[in-house]
Amino acid sequence: MFARGLIFAAMLFAPALSFAEPGVLRASVPNKEIVQDHPFWLIIEASGGTVDLQELPECDGVVINTASPQQTTHLSIGGGVQRQELRISFPAVAIRAGKVTIPPIQARIDGRILQTEAIVLEVKPAPESDKKEMPVRAWLDATEVIVGRPFWVYVEATGIEIVLPNTIAAEGIEIDPVNVQKSVSYSFNHEGQQMIAKRGYLATATREGAITIPPIEVQVTGRIVKTEALTLTARNAAAPVNPPAGEAPSAAQLTQDDLVFVRMETDKKTAYQGEPILLTMQLWRIQDRRVNAGPWRGNLITGPTAEGFFTRDLEPVQYEAKNGSWAYDVTETRRLLYATRPGTLRVGVWHWEGIALINRQSVTQRDRLHYRFDQGPIDITVKPLPAAPAGFTGAVGSFEVSAEIGAAVVTQGVPLALTIRVQGAGNPDAVGDPLLPELPWATTRQPERRVELVAVPNTLQPRMDKRFVYAITPLQPGHAEIPPFPFVYFDTEKAAYQTTTLGPFALEVTATDEASTRLLASEEVPVAERKVEILAEDIRPLMERPATLAPARAARAPLWFLAFAAPAAAYAAMRIVSGRRRRMAENRGWARSQRARTSGLRRLQDVAQSPEPADALFRATVAFVADTLNLSEEGLTSGDVRAELDRAGLPGDLADRTVQILRACERARYGSQRLSRDEVAALISGAEACMNSLDELTRGGKKTWA
Repeated sequence: MFARGLIFAAMLFAPALSFAEPGVLRASVPNKEIVQDHPFWLIIEASGGTVDLQELPECDGVVINTASPQQTTHLSIGGGVQRQELRISFPAVAIRAGKVTIPPIQARIDGRILQTEAIVLEVKPAPESDKKEMPVRAWLDATEVIVGRPFWVYVEATGIEIVLPNTIAAEGIEIDPVNVQKSVSYSFNHEGQQMIAKRGYLATATREGAITIPPIEVQVTGRIVKTEALTLTARNAAAPVNPPAGEAPSAAQLTQDDLVFVRMETDKKTAYQGEPILLTMQLWRIQDRRVNAGPWRGNLITGPTAEGFFTRDLEPVQYEAKNGSWAYDVTETRRLLYATRPGTLRVGVWHWEGIALINRQSVTQRDRLHYRFDQGPIDITVKPLPAAPAGFTGAVGSFEVSAEIGAAVVTQGVPLALTIRVQGAGNPDAVGDPLLPELPWATTRQPERRVELVAVPNTLQPRMDKRFVYAITPLQPGHAEIPPFPFVYFDTEKAAYQTTTLGPFALEVTATDEASTRLLASEEVPVAERKVEILAEDIRPLMERPATLAPARAARAPLWFLAFAAPAAAYAAMRIVSGRRRRMAENRGWARSQRARTSGLRRLQDVAQSPEPADALFRATVAFVADTLNLSEEGLTSGDVRAELDRAGLPGDLADRTVQILRACERARYGSQRLSRDEVAALISGAEACMNSLDELTRGGKKTWA
């Protein structure tokens, strides 16, 4: 009993026998010379036993988004003392030029209030050539509406901090306060993070004629910004078709085939590999107050299969149309198809089941007509692409390509933006990164990509708008030039490859007086654990020097404490190991999640040597997600993976990165080019980072598997 008492006392007072390191609090920005309205990161680093960051102070001239920071936490235990290392990066932007000061930031660390030094920023005005897009926009899902029938008004804004209005006001429309659509996403580049917020308002026209929705005010990054005004035309619904004069109203004037029917068609039956094909599926329902037609509970509706196609669903549309003498409400579902291989590909059968209820002016006389329709199949003849010239990255369709730089005068060491914009009809996921020329005077990062589908009036197929923003960092002062470079795509209308020459761009690089105080990272650091991006094989990543280096002092525990604590530690370790083995044997789902990271990294090691690295990487990533979430690996697609990650409640940015890797592998199967060695290495590195992040979240207790 005496020995047990000594062991208990030693374990109880062990933390007090160690020498805890003092708490640390630092605040910094990557560059104290910034450009107005350009995002940057405010980085706060803290370490100690317990860390509680206080509310950030208000800063005149700088907007800091505290709602969506990037955070990493590391816990370490030494000498019986737990220490927490916290790094938080807040997106921020300066909204005026001149000197701007970020006040000291406070945190409670180990019971003491620590405070950082103030940060003084030199904010330069945005150059005249820096053309900023309107940070807000508004649009309608239809410009011609029916009085009393709902339609959607959308507002979207981009910035560091966004407040969208809860409702909008306009004469002639009413807004439903309950039914709304909300979405928030984020974009990242070398400068920082920006939020993209979207809100949909369900509106109803209360009168016919022209209706104007005045500019909508949105608070974006500390400013009030207005959208452009919207106009629409409202009209009354078409009157039901009356029977001939002298005949009593009767549903018998209609045949069973007139009440409801479906149609399915494609806009072309012959296409090139990768060329967009528009598939439309229409449900026609008669406009008659005595007839109610549509789907019925328990009936089966099965969409067409599209094996051999990459698909993209578009928003459904509703409109009115006539067929013969009758007026109908038409619900149209649209889907873009992109053939992934040449030959004859088949769009499968669309099966639809529903019912039509006919009211004969009596509750007891109500006819029920049941329908079963099958449309299709439709065979598509897919022609192969000719041999691709140098520079072709997979773009197939009809495109307009342009390029511009952010400024003609730049500073040594400060990145400039080169934006390449591709617009037209085609698959945005198949448009690969343009190939830039070698720039011996600068380093170039992988581009930031942004895709938007824009509706075109009087056409059913949207127009894609994809932008590639390259961050180019000049390494030496003087005159510099980005030489001309080509963008090659296959024009399906001309049935030939087309080349658009972009550039050249002349630049003047001014010298900087800032001295470099950075250290090189070792090559032995794993790719997934590096905190900065590799710029090139011969340029190693740079890391900020945190403080002056000094010999570490190991805390020496008394020998009598080790003598008493060792048996207790050995017994506790034995209990933990035996409990883990028992759980691994009894809970298969938990066991799969525990082994997921080890198995996934083992599979990644074989990807680079595989004859088909895109397929191998796709299977390795899908298998890792399946093991982590305890799913069946068979048949999982990139869309299924996204749905399962969202269902598991994992962060949206992690789900986005994982799905982007899977879709890059899918695109490689039909992009007419194999992945290069550098592309495979980059995808493997990204997959490794995603595996580590997902494993850290699931092992951290945030998810419990049944």
